[in-house]
Amino acid sequence: MKGFEINTPKSQLEKMPEAERTLFLLLGHLANELSVLKKLLFFCGHSEAEDKWQRRANNAQALVMARVLIGKLCEGWELLQRYFFGNRLSKLYQPLLEPEEQKALSDLKKYFGSDNIIKNVRNSFSFHYSGEVMAKAFETTPENETDEWQMCQTDNVGNSLFFSSELVVNHALLEIILPGQPQEAMERLFEESTKVASWFIDVISGCMTVIAERHFLDENSRLEMVAIDIGPVPAIDDIRVPYFVSAPKAKNDDSA
Repeated sequence: MKGFEINTPKSQLEKMPEAERTLFLLLGHLANELSVLKKLLFFCGHSEAEDKWQRRANNAQALVMARVLIGKLCEGWELLQRYFFGNRLSKLYQPLLEPEEQKALSDLKKYFGSDNIIKNVRNSFSFHYSGEVMAKAFETTPENETDEWQMCQTDNVGNSLFFSSELVVNHALLEIILPGQPQEAMERLFEESTKVASWFIDVISGCMTVIAERHFLDENSRLEMVAIDIGPVPAIDDIRVPYFVSAPKAKNDDSA
């Protein structure tokens, strides 16, 4: 994979107004987190496991990643509200964005300006552990098949899965998306969260580019760009993140 190494020395960043420097650094941080979480959700959400416990574990893991991503998306919107719109930097930089980046920003405004899945899921399930929410969720979770209310205990606690807990939380989560349609609700959750994450990444890329052009790409302070080869990378469709993994072999264990 080819790329560019770009120097952004602290001495150059220090010359920027604090508000713009803070926005620039925060946007990069948010972009990194969304890129990681979006890929992890994809890796976790494409499982073809046939074993019952592997299938359950992979679904539970994917929904954990979706909840974390959704929480970060809400925090990302708060970031824009405070550091992009709130201090009026949007007046300076929004007109400089490319048309597709302006559309992504418009899509974010419309999405977060109305009731939506991401806000609803975030407020109840992403970053808070509420006994009240759990109690209500338990009451509405059906008995279904008795073998769904189970736990899987292994020698390595990191491989254990307390499935009853996820059964209750995820039932309540999916019910607020599409009542009575858990599979369709899960698909919509994944689709919507990745779509909104893509809007954010487009906006962030555009904002960071125009901020850099304003402060770095003049005749007196031009960023140095050096072509680099990152090396071979795997195809995204070839990567899966399993829930169950074997523990590392002890260093003093010489057995075959």
